[in-house]
Amino acid sequence: MTEANNLARGTLDSSFNYMNIGFTLASAIAWTQFAQMFIKNKLKVSGGGNGYGQMVMYPVLVTLVAVAVFQVSRRVNPNTKRPVVVPVVSA
Repeated sequence: MTEANNLARGTLDSSFNYMNIGFTLASAIAWTQFAQMFIKNKLKVSGGGNGYGQMVMYPVLVTLVAVAVFQVSRRVNPNTKRPVVVPVVSA
């Protein structure tokens, strides 16, 4: 029974870690898109509305959802093992 519990715990820990990684990547992609649009429009000399407010809404919302998911996942499974991050150093 202990082996089955350890397997279930490991699966749950991995699931939460991968979910958090997914939202982190979605947030990073959203901010990247905003940065690309900002640079493109900043270098372009033109008048009129530029839509920065609308464009920044998406990455802000994705970031807030990611933070909420992190908090909920931490409360649902407070004993989640943190993944071991091994630094990669090249010679």
